[in-house]
Amino acid sequence: ISLYDLSRYCYVSPFHFSRVFKKFTGYSPYHYLQMLRLKNAEILLKTTRFTISDVGFKSGFNSPDYFCAAFTKAYKMSPSRYKNVLA
Repeated sequence: ISLYDLSRYCYVSPFHFSRVFKKFTGYSPYHYLQMLRLKNAEILLKTTRFTISDVGFKSGFNSPDYFCAAFTKAYKMSPSRYKNVLA
């Protein structure tokens, strides 16, 4: 999902879409989407036996390394540690 595609769908410029989106949600479109992806990853880690890489890819991340870094930053622990704590 790109900012350009979202703004085009709403018939506004990317700058205007981003400004209005942040005004209503408190987050930029990029950060909001990343939060949704991380929440999806959290649910998959809790409810499935997928590998960490599979969870990252199924949540919309293109790189396992980037997924692990983003998850660790948001949840203060790595995805593998998070999964082990739940087990």
